[in-house]
Amino acid sequence: MRAELHCHSIYSRGTKVPIEGLNRPREIVAHARKLGMKILALTDHDTMEGVREAMKEARKLGILLVPGEEVSTQQGHVLALGITEPVKSGRDILETIEDIHEQGGVAIAAHPFDLRRKGC
Repeated sequence: MRAELHCHSIYSRGTKVPIEGLNRPREIVAHARKLGMKILALTDHDTMEGVREAMKEARKLGILLVPGEEVSTQQGHVLALGITEPVKSGRDILETIEDIHEQGGVAIAAHPFDLRRKGC
């Protein structure tokens, strides 16, 4: 089963990577289907603004959409998967992980091996 658990739409804020955030959530879902993905997590930077749009398209196309976001912490970025509400950004990573877990979500280091980024 193919899955993409870290992607950004036009709703991502503060990204420094020029190719991130070029597409609407529904376009990302449609492209994921063309690539044979069965599961997709939309993880925009510090927002869940595009999740509703992505969810609607995912239902139409038979893709499981995992709601999430990429949360900026003092120590780096954390993927928050399976959450229902946005997680406050800019705090200590341990507080952030605790908030994610309180929502029943999963916390994953977003960039664990990227030496160009601070922390995770």
